[in-house]
Amino acid sequence: VGPDDSVWSAVERMRKGNKTSVLVVEGPTPVGIFTERDLFSKIDFSHPVELSREPVRRFMTMTIISIPAEATHFEAITLMKTHGFRHLPVTENGVIIGILSLRNLLYFYTGALEVLLDESLESLSSAIGKKDPYTAGHQGRVAVIASAIAVEMGFTPFQVKGIHMAALVHDI
Repeated sequence: VGPDDSVWSAVERMRKGNKTSVLVVEGPTPVGIFTERDLFSKIDFSHPVELSREPVRRFMTMTIISIPAEATHFEAITLMKTHGFRHLPVTENGVIIGILSLRNLLYFYTGALEVLLDESLESLSSAIGKKDPYTAGHQGRVAVIASAIAVEMGFTPFQVKGIHMAALVHDI
């Protein structure tokens, strides 16, 4: 969006793209970033505000600090923490190729932690089964049955997954 475009047009662009921020450019030059945080922290909704008339320039974050595409997640998180930013433009050869948000990083690491937890529970269950051949496979069968019951009872997928994980280690 341009700095003189309306706040409403920026919000519409974010909504249509399912994004939490937009880059504000003047010609080819980035001049700021407009985020959900800017919208909710800088606009006083207790007074009538005509968002279709207010320019983005009034509410955007002016400082732009970017991060190169080859940077690590740790470098991005450190930069965000140091400057209090939730979004960073990602550059390649001096050109902005995207925006990295703290939300993206959290989703990435949450997913990685879920996979690690799943693999750890499966390994633990397998080790228990190998130690006690009499009950080998018992935890897995209990997990399948308990999950099926939870689905039939209308539990959410998150709850079903929790029941499945608990059933895998229920004999410990």
